[in-house]
Amino acid sequence: MRFSWDSQLFSFGVRQLTAVMEHGYGLSASGEAWGRNKKLRVRIESLRQRITDHQIKIALERQRTTPDVSLIRHWMVEIKAWEQTVEQLMRRLRKGTRHD
Repeated sequence: MRFSWDSQLFSFGVRQLTAVMEHGYGLSASGEAWGRNKKLRVRIESLRQRITDHQIKIALERQRTTPDVSLIRHWMVEIKAWEQTVEQLMRRLRKGTRHD
């Protein structure tokens, strides 16, 4: 199967596409490769933003007259997974040793 730009657009969210368009894949705006710590910090910030976005979605869904409980539950599971990932990345950032 051939990978096309259309399938890449479909699999990325708007926020991820914006980051890729602004910074490239692991490159700074000047074209220099990012350091490992910066990559971790960018990933942590991205996950925190996704968590915030989902918390907003949950709050909006709960305000509806008939909130979709399964959708809220799904978002909460994603938030929990992302929070665990953030904790792991923070430990990796503090530790300073390479885990890749």
